[in-house]
Amino acid sequence: MKTFFRIFFLCLVFSLGWLGNISIWAVDEFGFDATHRGLITVKEKYQIFPERRMGNGLYRNQKLLFSSPDQMILDVAEIQNQNSLVYLYEGVEGNLEIGAYGTEESVTPSLQRVDDEFYEVMVPRNQLRRIFRITEKQQLVKIFDHVRSARGVTPSHKLVAFYHITDVKEQATDTGDKQTIYTFRLHILNRSNSLVKSLPFTVNNTIARIQLSWLNERTLQVRYSDGTTQNIELPQYLPNFF
Repeated sequence: MKTFFRIFFLCLVFSLGWLGNISIWAVDEFGFDATHRGLITVKEKYQIFPERRMGNGLYRNQKLLFSSPDQMILDVAEIQNQNSLVYLYEGVEGNLEIGAYGTEESVTPSLQRVDDEFYEVMVPRNQLRRIFRITEKQQLVKIFDHVRSARGVTPSHKLVAFYHITDVKEQATDTGDKQTIYTFRLHILNRSNSLVKSLPFTVNNTIARIQLSWLNERTLQVRYSDGTTQNIELPQYLPNFF
């Protein structure tokens, strides 16, 4: 019996020493200081460990979701629920990008990069669309997230235009055929303070998108599927933006 306890004691000491070496290695490998807090919590139920280290991991309720050796994860946001996520990371060259994560392929978001700040995101399963902005504080912010079809992000130097679909209906043409009509509401975001204002009218098109462009900082042009255009003088509708 004494021999058994000696063997058990030696095994226990060896195991504790081995685990201790892992802990020491982890501290030496990543290190912590005033700018590296180790484990941080974001959006209440998500964790990033270790903070601001290349190859760190994203966790949900202390369970690892993913990590990548060439990404430093900085922030995370849900698209609609925890099955579809986007996350902000810094690449090996110091560039900020948005990545996508889904629990399965049908809910893994597709990403369209508009510029260094704005991304359009779409979930394949339900066609839910969201707009995200990377802030100067290296955080992810949803833009106008109470609508399901936000898209068409078109930046200028000071403003950003986008739209969403408010209605879809069929109507008869002069020849008796049915034609689908999509109704859109236009929105303008002020880049300096992220304030969003909606224009007080809607526009229609026969396809599920319109083309936006800036003629100058005060004039937005809408191009329709038949080739016609409409110029909107924004100070007439949004005087506080100018």
